[in-house]
Amino acid sequence: MLRSGCKRASIQQPRIEDRVRVEVQSVFSQGLPIDRIYFPAKSSQIPNRAALPLVVLPPENRDIDEAKTLQLVDSMTRQSGTSDRTFKSALIWCVPDSGRQLCDEARKLLAWEDIQEEASELKLEELQRKQLTENQGKSKRDLREAVWRAYKTVMLLAKDNSIRSIDLGLVHSSADASLAGFIVHRLTQDGDISEGISPKFLVRNWSGAHKEWSTKAVKDAVFASPLFPRLLNGDLILPAPCVPHFLTSPVQFPQSTALPPPRRDTVPCRAARCSAIALPTSVYSSGNSVTILGITPPAIESKSGRLF
Repeated sequence: MLRSGCKRASIQQPRIEDRVRVEVQSVFSQGLPIDRIYFPAKSSQIPNRAALPLVVLPPENRDIDEAKTLQLVDSMTRQSGTSDRTFKSALIWCVPDSGRQLCDEARKLLAWEDIQEEASELKLEELQRKQLTENQGKSKRDLREAVWRAYKTVMLLAKDNSIRSIDLGLVHSSADASLAGFIVHRLTQDGDISEGISPKFLVRNWSGAHKEWSTKAVKDAVFASPLFPRLLNGDLILPAPCVPHFLTSPVQFPQSTALPPPRRDTVPCRAARCSAIALPTSVYSSGNSVTILGITPPAIESKSGRLF
């Protein structure tokens, strides 16, 4: 019987921690095409921009108690270097639980990998080589599962501007195609992430300080204020499905960032599954702005290819 006990005892902690970090990045790198920020030591390492990133705290965070972790997340959410962070609501924090199991599984895997490197010198028999390959494969799977189980807490900015902690429960790799996807899908189900924002929602929650709304201003507001759901794709301000959206009050876009008002006829639809749409409500131009009283769907594309 091939055993790894002696090898495990000789493996140093820094090497174990490095192996754990490599595995954490490997697990989180799979899945949805959104930004990942790994193991930031200070707030300036987290970009302050209107985009949705997963911020992965280091597995060594196990040595910090819950109160200190919350304080760390709160501080780095509100600060970007020496300045206040504008897009506080954009950050999705992935927080590890106790990392003891991560280290134990990494130690086992490193031991088997060391034995594999010395296989020729050890003059292993065929049965022992087969056992070594099986044990190494099992250790790789166990370490990967340990990453899924460890990162079961998500933190983000709540609507009351405090940091909210979400326990994802017992997480395992069979729950989703990727850990990043699992987290995003869970937050989407809870309403914290959305694929788009309806015009009615914008009207209800937009600040009355501005009468005109550029698409950039809307995008910035979505990632700055926790009142809005976070957008998985910040370029899609309004939802794409072809369903009616009628506004209770006008939504205004500066003419400098919009096309001239189209006629009330059919125009090409931005959604690939539709060929044309109609404008059931009126659009008029006044001064320096274009006021859209209602369109179906709310995102359309002109013949020139510009989003309107």
